[in-house]
Amino acid sequence: MTVFEASVKLYAWFNEHDSFCLDTDESELMGNAKRKKFQKEEEISAISCALNELKNLNLIDHAEVNDKKIWVLKKSFDTLSQTVELTPETCLSISTLVNGFCDVIDNTADKVDPKDITEKDVKNLLFVAAYLMDERNKD
Repeated sequence: MTVFEASVKLYAWFNEHDSFCLDTDESELMGNAKRKKFQKEEEISAISCALNELKNLNLIDHAEVNDKKIWVLKKSFDTLSQTVELTPETCLSISTLVNGFCDVIDNTADKVDPKDITEKDVKNLLFVAAYLMDERNKD
């Protein structure tokens, strides 16, 4: 497991939980998978590094309670946001893809303006991607 992979798992974890304790939550985070001892140690190392990265990003902090390190969100997960800069080419690609899908399903309400991409447009792009993945898995 890489630190990146551990970060993704922790990001999903904090979407559902306000705190994480490596001692008690690690197996649930990893899906209670049966792993060899060396694999588990590598995964714990990756998780520890990822927790430190999230701390350095000022998203979480930790405290020692009863000899256990507990990592806690600094603020509600819902309030964490990111600013993303997109090139005009990327905006046009998002618009073309989502608008093409809207044409297929006869939906004009969710058309994308390439000069004003919003979170709703990104969510619609994710919907299109999820739909296509689901269709591919049906084959």
